[in-house]
Amino acid sequence: MGIYRWGKAAAGVLLVAAAMAAMSGCAEETDTAATKKETPPSPSPTVSWRSATMQDAARMFQEDFQELTSVGCSTDCGPELVNLFNDARLLTELMQESGAPEGTYDKPIRVFTKLEKGFTTAAKLSGKARLPPMLGPAHELNDWLETNPNAVPNDQHH
Repeated sequence: MGIYRWGKAAAGVLLVAAAMAAMSGCAEETDTAATKKETPPSPSPTVSWRSATMQDAARMFQEDFQELTSVGCSTDCGPELVNLFNDARLLTELMQESGAPEGTYDKPIRVFTKLEKGFTTAAKLSGKARLPPMLGPAHELNDWLETNPNAVPNDQHH
């Protein structure tokens, strides 16, 4: 892995780590004991980032998106938004590395940029107020995946 890619990957990991710390630090301290026992939704089946295909990443994103929009999220929504962001980030990284003709993935990559900005905004908020900045772009990415199912091959490894 070249130094540029390593630096880009490290920066992405640091961004996610900082946002997770901010999200967990912003949780309301007045949670009741019952709320603290709340179990977060089960995450998508674990797939190694090294072995994930675009199909895996798209499936994980869509499953986490569906769960978030149908079931909702924990008190602070942090874990669910971090999962959704990481799924989208993995998917767009795989798209960028796919070797597909130029322009193939321009739309979802632009949408991911909006999702990334929403994630940064969400990290500054608390509770369910974190949802709106991310849900719009997440809906866009989900819609793109649903209307372009053949654009996501399952043989592109990370």
